Amino acid sequence: MKQTLIASVLTFLSISGPAVILTVAPSQAESAPRFFCGKSAGVPATMVVPNNKRKPPVPVIRWTSAYFNGAGFSPIVRCGMVSQKFQQAYDNNSNFVFTTSIANGEPVICAAERSGGACSMMLYTVKRGVQDPIVTMLRLGKVRAGASGPLNESSNGATSEPSSVGVQDLIAKVSEDAPEVAGTSTDVSQPNPSPTMPAALPSGITPAPLLLW
Repeated sequence: MKQTLIASVLTFLSISGPAVILTVAPSQAESAPRFFCGKSAGVPATMVVPNNKRKPPVPVIRWTSAYFNGAGFSPIVRCGMVSQKFQQAYDNNSNFVFTTSIANGEPVICAAERSGGACSMMLYTVKRGVQDPIVTMLRLGKVRAGASGPLNESSNGATSEPSSVGVQDLIAKVSEDAPEVAGTSTDVSQPNPSPTMPAALPSGITPAPLLLW
Protein backbone atom coordinates (compact mmCIF):
# COMPACT_ATOMS: atom_id res chain seq x y z
CA MET A 1 0.00 0.00 0.00
CA LYS A 2 2.86 2.34 0.88
CA GLN A 3 4.38 1.91 -2.59
CA THR A 4 1.01 2.57 -4.20
CA LEU A 5 0.54 5.80 -2.26
CA ILE A 6 4.03 6.99 -3.15
CA ALA A 7 3.54 6.13 -6.82
CA SER A 8 0.26 8.03 -6.93
CA VAL A 9 1.90 11.31 -6.01
CA LEU A 10 5.10 11.27 -8.06
CA THR A 11 3.64 14.05 -10.24
CA PHE A 12 3.62 16.56 -7.41
CA LEU A 13 6.75 15.91 -5.38
CA SER A 14 8.31 19.27 -6.28
CA ILE A 15 8.25 21.32 -3.06
CA SER A 16 8.22 25.11 -3.36
CA GLY A 17 10.80 26.22 -0.82
CA PRO A 18 11.07 24.81 2.70
CA ALA A 19 8.01 22.78 3.66
CA VAL A 20 6.09 23.71 6.78
CA ILE A 21 5.06 20.55 8.60
CA LEU A 22 2.67 19.80 11.46
CA THR A 23 2.49 16.42 13.14
CA VAL A 24 -0.66 14.40 13.77
CA ALA A 25 -0.51 12.58 17.08
CA PRO A 26 -0.56 8.78 17.10
CA SER A 27 -3.35 6.95 18.88
CA GLN A 28 -4.07 3.46 20.08
CA ALA A 29 -5.45 1.08 17.45
CA GLU A 30 -8.47 0.23 19.56
CA SER A 31 -9.53 3.89 19.68
CA ALA A 32 -8.20 5.05 16.30
CA PRO A 33 -10.18 8.06 15.02
CA ARG A 34 -11.90 7.64 11.70
CA PHE A 35 -12.56 10.32 9.08
CA PHE A 36 -15.74 10.42 7.01
CA CYS A 37 -17.99 12.83 5.09
CA GLY A 38 -20.85 13.96 7.30
CA LYS A 39 -22.91 17.09 7.70
CA SER A 40 -22.50 20.12 9.97
CA ALA A 41 -25.20 22.80 10.08
CA GLY A 42 -26.58 21.45 6.80
CA VAL A 43 -23.20 21.65 5.03
CA PRO A 44 -21.01 18.73 3.85
CA ALA A 45 -18.21 18.34 6.39
CA THR A 46 -15.14 16.18 6.89
CA MET A 47 -15.68 14.63 10.32
CA VAL A 48 -13.47 12.80 12.79
CA VAL A 49 -14.67 10.27 15.35
CA PRO A 50 -13.19 11.02 18.80
CA ASN A 51 -11.31 8.33 20.69
CA ASN A 52 -14.29 8.02 23.04
CA LYS A 53 -17.01 6.46 20.86
CA ARG A 54 -19.66 7.84 23.24
CA LYS A 55 -18.82 11.31 21.98
CA PRO A 56 -20.27 12.60 18.69
CA PRO A 57 -18.16 13.08 15.54
CA VAL A 58 -16.47 16.48 15.29
CA PRO A 59 -16.32 18.48 12.01
CA VAL A 60 -12.81 19.52 11.00
CA ILE A 61 -13.60 20.97 7.56
CA ARG A 62 -16.88 22.40 6.24
CA TRP A 63 -17.13 22.43 2.45
CA THR A 64 -19.11 25.51 1.39
CA SER A 65 -17.54 26.80 -1.82
CA ALA A 66 -18.57 26.23 -5.44
CA TYR A 67 -15.08 27.26 -6.60
CA PHE A 68 -14.27 23.83 -8.09
CA ASN A 69 -17.78 23.04 -9.38
CA GLY A 70 -16.76 23.72 -12.98
CA ALA A 71 -14.21 20.92 -12.75
CA GLY A 72 -16.83 18.52 -11.42
CA PHE A 73 -15.88 18.86 -7.75
CA SER A 74 -18.90 20.18 -5.88
CA PRO A 75 -18.74 20.59 -2.08
CA ILE A 76 -20.30 17.15 -1.51
CA VAL A 77 -17.90 15.51 -3.97
CA ARG A 78 -14.87 17.18 -2.38
CA CYS A 79 -16.12 16.22 1.06
CA GLY A 80 -16.36 12.55 0.07
CA MET A 81 -13.01 12.47 -1.70
CA VAL A 82 -11.00 14.40 0.88
CA SER A 83 -12.53 12.59 3.85
CA GLN A 84 -11.61 9.26 2.29
CA LYS A 85 -8.06 10.47 1.62
CA PHE A 86 -7.71 11.56 5.25
CA GLN A 87 -8.80 8.06 6.31
CA GLN A 88 -6.45 6.36 3.85
CA ALA A 89 -3.52 8.47 5.03
CA TYR A 90 -4.35 7.63 8.63
CA ASP A 91 -4.70 3.91 7.87
CA ASN A 92 -1.33 3.95 6.14
CA ASN A 93 0.43 5.79 8.96
CA SER A 94 -1.39 6.92 12.11
CA ASN A 95 1.47 9.33 12.77
CA PHE A 96 1.45 11.03 9.35
CA VAL A 97 2.25 14.72 9.03
CA PHE A 98 0.60 17.47 7.01
CA THR A 99 2.81 19.36 4.55
CA THR A 100 2.39 21.47 1.41
CA SER A 101 3.47 20.91 -2.18
CA ILE A 102 2.64 21.66 -5.83
CA ALA A 103 0.67 19.18 -7.97
CA ASN A 104 0.33 19.94 -11.68
CA GLY A 105 0.94 23.62 -10.97
CA GLU A 106 -1.67 23.76 -8.20
CA PRO A 107 -0.99 24.31 -4.48
CA VAL A 108 -1.94 21.27 -2.42
CA ILE A 109 -1.96 20.01 1.14
CA CYS A 110 -0.66 16.48 1.40
CA ALA A 111 0.43 13.79 3.85
CA ALA A 112 4.03 12.81 4.51
CA GLU A 113 5.22 9.79 6.45
CA ARG A 114 7.50 11.75 8.75
CA SER A 115 8.59 15.27 9.60
CA GLY A 116 10.73 16.60 6.78
CA GLY A 117 9.59 13.84 4.43
CA ALA A 118 8.23 14.24 0.91
CA CYS A 119 4.54 14.04 0.09
CA SER A 120 3.28 10.47 -0.05
CA MET A 121 -0.39 11.27 -0.66
CA MET A 122 -2.20 14.39 -1.81
CA LEU A 123 -5.11 15.31 0.45
CA TYR A 124 -6.69 18.28 -1.31
CA THR A 125 -6.10 21.27 -3.58
CA VAL A 126 -6.42 24.87 -2.41
CA LYS A 127 -7.33 27.88 -4.54
CA ARG A 128 -4.35 29.13 -6.50
CA GLY A 129 -3.79 32.84 -5.92
CA VAL A 130 -6.61 32.95 -3.39
CA GLN A 131 -5.59 30.70 -0.52
CA ASP A 132 -2.16 30.28 1.02
CA PRO A 133 -1.65 26.52 1.46
CA ILE A 134 0.71 27.01 4.40
CA VAL A 135 -1.74 29.26 6.23
CA THR A 136 -4.55 26.82 5.48
CA MET A 137 -2.50 23.92 6.81
CA LEU A 138 -1.62 25.83 9.98
CA ARG A 139 -5.27 26.67 10.56
CA LEU A 140 -6.25 23.06 9.99
CA GLY A 141 -3.87 22.20 12.79
CA LYS A 142 -5.73 24.50 15.17
CA VAL A 143 -9.13 22.84 14.82
CA ARG A 144 -10.86 21.70 17.99
CA ALA A 145 -14.41 20.94 19.08
CA GLY A 146 -16.70 23.69 20.31
CA ALA A 147 -16.40 27.44 19.82
CA SER A 148 -12.99 27.29 18.14
CA GLY A 149 -14.27 24.65 15.70
CA PRO A 150 -13.70 23.68 12.10
CA LEU A 151 -12.00 25.26 9.14
CA ASN A 152 -14.47 26.97 6.80
CA GLU A 153 -13.76 26.74 3.10
CA SER A 154 -15.71 29.75 1.84
CA SER A 155 -16.30 30.84 -1.74
CA ASN A 156 -14.26 34.02 -1.32
CA GLY A 157 -11.20 32.16 -0.06
CA ALA A 158 -11.35 33.62 3.44
CA THR A 159 -10.61 31.13 6.19
CA SER A 160 -11.82 31.62 9.74
CA GLU A 161 -9.14 31.53 12.42
CA PRO A 162 -9.72 28.92 15.12
CA SER A 163 -8.04 29.12 18.53
CA SER A 164 -4.44 27.95 18.75
CA VAL A 165 -4.20 24.13 18.79
CA GLY A 166 -1.30 22.23 17.19
CA VAL A 167 -2.06 19.53 14.64
CA GLN A 168 -0.32 16.97 16.82
CA ASP A 169 -3.04 17.65 19.38
CA LEU A 170 -5.92 17.52 16.89
CA ILE A 171 -7.24 14.09 17.78
CA ALA A 172 -6.60 14.53 21.49
CA LYS A 173 -8.27 17.94 21.53
CA VAL A 174 -11.44 16.94 19.72
CA SER A 175 -11.64 13.84 21.92
CA GLU A 176 -11.26 15.94 25.05
CA ASP A 177 -13.57 18.79 24.05
CA ALA A 178 -16.47 16.96 22.40
CA PRO A 179 -19.44 16.51 24.77
CA GLU A 180 -20.36 12.95 25.66
CA VAL A 181 -23.83 11.89 24.55
CA ALA A 182 -25.53 9.67 27.11
CA GLY A 183 -26.58 6.33 25.71
CA THR A 184 -25.07 7.06 22.30
CA SER A 185 -22.31 5.06 20.67
CA THR A 186 -20.64 6.80 17.75
CA ASP A 187 -19.52 3.82 15.70
CA VAL A 188 -19.08 5.20 12.20
CA SER A 189 -18.32 2.92 9.27
CA GLN A 190 -15.49 3.50 6.82
CA PRO A 191 -16.22 6.17 4.17
CA ASN A 192 -17.74 5.07 0.88
CA PRO A 193 -15.45 5.11 -2.19
CA SER A 194 -18.14 7.13 -3.99
CA PRO A 195 -19.31 10.38 -2.39
CA THR A 196 -22.88 10.25 -1.11
CA MET A 197 -25.15 12.65 0.70
CA PRO A 198 -23.58 13.26 4.12
CA ALA A 199 -25.07 11.75 7.24
CA ALA A 200 -26.48 14.04 9.91
CA LEU A 201 -24.92 14.46 13.33
CA PRO A 202 -26.70 13.11 16.43
CA SER A 203 -29.73 15.20 17.36
CA GLY A 204 -28.85 18.43 19.16
CA ILE A 205 -25.14 18.28 18.33
CA THR A 206 -23.87 21.25 16.29
CA PRO A 207 -20.09 21.56 16.82
CA ALA A 208 -18.37 24.52 15.21
CA PRO A 209 -16.42 23.27 12.16
CA LEU A 210 -13.45 24.65 10.28
CA LEU A 211 -14.86 26.45 7.23
CA LEU A 212 -13.01 25.64 4.02
CA TRP A 213 -13.46 26.57 0.41
